[in-house]
Amino acid sequence: MNTELDKRKYIYWSPLFLNYNGKEICIRLEERFNNPEVENVKVGDVILNGFQKIEPTKNSKKYDVIFNRVVFFQVYDELRHIDGDGEQFDNGVIRTYTKSNLLKYIEENTEIKIIMGEHFDNLIHYCVKTSDDWFDIVTNSEPIIKIVNENE
Repeated sequence: MNTELDKRKYIYWSPLFLNYNGKEICIRLEERFNNPEVENVKVGDVILNGFQKIEPTKNSKKYDVIFNRVVFFQVYDELRHIDGDGEQFDNGVIRTYTKSNLLKYIEENTEIKIIMGEHFDNLIHYCVKTSDDWFDIVTNSEPIIKIVNENE
């Protein structure tokens, strides 16, 4: 899925919060930038040179990514970066799966398919990728993306 978030790589988006009310999920994302100051990082006894922090600035934009009619969701930390065998998806910050191990798991190991009946085939697996966490969302509607106006 190609959105305005794709103007930046996923590593430049950080989640501020996730709200879930039983049917809807809202993930607030904040834009981050490379700090021009170079720092050294000590790992054990070794000092590594030339690192820049990725952090928000006063110009950072914030977006709400809203999913309605959520059937299933899970959140992973950076380990989600390991893709599953046989999965197919696009490369947006909001990834849309055309072949998903998660949907296969839900179909074979939960009662969601029985409960939803013929509507199960309308489910879509999305993944919102950020620098800190990856959010898997299963729903039957496209996400709504809204820029956050801090003055409201």
